Amino acid sequence: MNICFYTITAINPLIGGVERVTFNLQKYFEQNGFQVFFFHLRGKEDSHHFILPNPDCTTKEQIISFINDRIAQYDIDIIIDQYGNELLSHKYISNHVKIIRCEHLNIMENKIISCLLGTFSFRELRKSIMNCLFLLNTPLRRFKQRYRYTFINKYIDQFIVLSDTYIPRLVNKGISRNKITAIPNSVNIIDNYEYQKDNLIIYCGRLVHNPKNILFLPKVWKHLSKLFPNWTMAIIGDGIDRGILEKKIKKYRLERIFITGYTNPDQYYARAKIILQPSFNEGFGMVLAEAMLRKCVPITFNATTAYSDIIQDNESGYIISKYNEAAFINKCVHLMSDEDERTRMSDIGYNHICAHFNMEHIGRKWIQLFNNITK
Repeated sequence: MNICFYTITAINPLIGGVERVTFNLQKYFEQNGFQVFFFHLRGKEDSHHFILPNPDCTTKEQIISFINDRIAQYDIDIIIDQYGNELLSHKYISNHVKIIRCEHLNIMENKIISCLLGTFSFRELRKSIMNCLFLLNTPLRRFKQRYRYTFINKYIDQFIVLSDTYIPRLVNKGISRNKITAIPNSVNIIDNYEYQKDNLIIYCGRLVHNPKNILFLPKVWKHLSKLFPNWTMAIIGDGIDRGILEKKIKKYRLERIFITGYTNPDQYYARAKIILQPSFNEGFGMVLAEAMLRKCVPITFNATTAYSDIIQDNESGYIISKYNEAAFINKCVHLMSDEDERTRMSDIGYNHICAHFNMEHIGRKWIQLFNNITK
């Protein structure tokens, strides 16, 4: 069986969650006898990577012809669309090719107004105006979402979401139940190891306030740094709101807090005792699962119902409801003060991730799906 992914560029597993998930699936499929190909928008073309023609220089019909030519030439059986390209649908592609579209985001928007207003600045007026336009555009975005669900019903074979908890809401929005399958992301399982942990608390992810709520981090550290002078906070990642975050850190005159930029987070997972995820909205939370494998205990807001798949609340971490900032900070204080409790929770978290999100377990779900839709 020949599988073809659609991604924006060639896969770099260090860039983001979707890239790491695709990289892991590619390796698993190849190990199980599948041929794996890619459609990309950008990159270098070879016998396994097909670069779609530039839409600015070619017609829509030429792009569709390119796609169908490659499908025929390489006998593609299944397309896995990781980013929702409308051309990769049965509106333009024969029904003998099965098309799977993946949704990596939470289908519900939370706290949009709060997080956009949080980045408003007269010094960055252009960006602030764009945020306001984003809010004004809400009715149009919701109309497009309804159109997208109708499109999926009509032209897509399977719609993949990251948690069973998403399915009822999608059915209520009109997607046929038999077109929806929940398959979570996988992580690379590592041996159980007793890490030499530092007094380090971390955040890992894109530095964007919408939807990551990164401006809450200096507020957290302003409180914690006074109580725990021998602890440090590391913010791992980069993004368009890094400058605003740095100004907030400087405004509070915070010490023992640093931003790494883009880097492999594994070294920080191994050293850190606690990972914070204060997002307003998340699709899955892959960094939490990766950190828990290295004995980090997570503290999150309930940004997605999928968190309950990853974190056993009060057992392997904490999920704070209703964006209660005081409760979030109190849980940080509790874990930073109680080493035995943190160790107990980290062991529970490691075992849970190993059991439910290993590549073999997730990979079998994908192969079962392939068998079902190609009968």
